[in-house]
Amino acid sequence: MLSITRLANYPSLNPPTISSDESKARGVDEIYFGKTMKFITVASNLESTEPVWFGPDRKQETLDEFFQTPLTARQRQRIESVRVAMWPP
Repeated sequence: MLSITRLANYPSLNPPTISSDESKARGVDEIYFGKTMKFITVASNLESTEPVWFGPDRKQETLDEFFQTPLTARQRQRIESVRVAMWPP
C-alpha cells in the first residue's frame, strides 16, 4: 500500500489533514517501523493513494480511533468500502 520512502515524507506521523477528504474507499494496513516502535497503522484514501492517518501499534483500538476521531460524521457516512490488510497480532 505505502512504501517506506513515501512514509518518510511524514516523519512526525502527522499526515495531511483529512478535513476535506471525501473519499468513499479507505485502505488500512500496518507497516513495520523498527525495533522501538514496532508497527504503525496507516489509513489511506484508496482513490488518491495518499495516507490520511497514522496510528500507533496495530491494535483494534487503534483502528477504532481512526473511525471515531479524525473523521466527521459526513465522512464516515460517505465510506462505502474499507480494505484491511492486517494480520491479527
